Amino acid sequence: MISAPTEFLPPTRATWRGWAAVRAALLVLTAVTVLGALLLGVRESTVADLEGAVLAGRVSSVQVSGGLPPEATSGEATQQVSWREGRQRHRTENRQVLGGTSTAPDVRVLVASWDRSVPVETVPWGSGPTWDVLGLGVPTWVGVLTLVQGFGGLVVLVNAAPPWRATRWAWFWLFSLPFGVTAFLLLSGPLPGRPTERTSSRRLRGGWAFVLSMVVLGGVQGSF
Repeated sequence: MISAPTEFLPPTRATWRGWAAVRAALLVLTAVTVLGALLLGVRESTVADLEGAVLAGRVSSVQVSGGLPPEATSGEATQQVSWREGRQRHRTENRQVLGGTSTAPDVRVLVASWDRSVPVETVPWGSGPTWDVLGLGVPTWVGVLTLVQGFGGLVVLVNAAPPWRATRWAWFWLFSLPFGVTAFLLLSGPLPGRPTERTSSRRLRGGWAFVLSMVVLGGVQGSF
């Protein structure tokens, strides 16, 4: 009787056990990022939104940057406008036009026509938020933390043990969804204080995750 040749497989490299702690640290970073976005984020609005807020008495001051010089009699310029309603900050752009067949006044003139008691402050151009997180304009440090969270999640996905609930490719496609990286950090494996391993072999596959992400992203874009 001839026995089949034995197939020798290379030894499997043990997965570093510290990945759970890395995921926990990235979750703390996520919490800081979300908190920073909610507290410091600026919502995109319109001049019409500003008018309604001023007339309703919800605006205490307005900040404006850019625009044509006071002595100008013709020309076009873009103004950056920001204001606060309660705890929420807003921003928009106003296209100032002088001369020609159409005229769009300085936003300072508009605010004064709505309510002269609302002060308008001139601030340097580009002094507002420059990054977008969760649909809000945020300071640079919040945007950088978002990049660190995304890159860290990708490093964990590639190097840690096979993730729970979905394959690596499935989680890769889910990363494109809002809070997709956060879901991966929470659900893809054990965390300190919650080391129980999943025994189920059923996991979301890459193809279905791709379809799901396209459907969700299509719905999100269609709502704007």
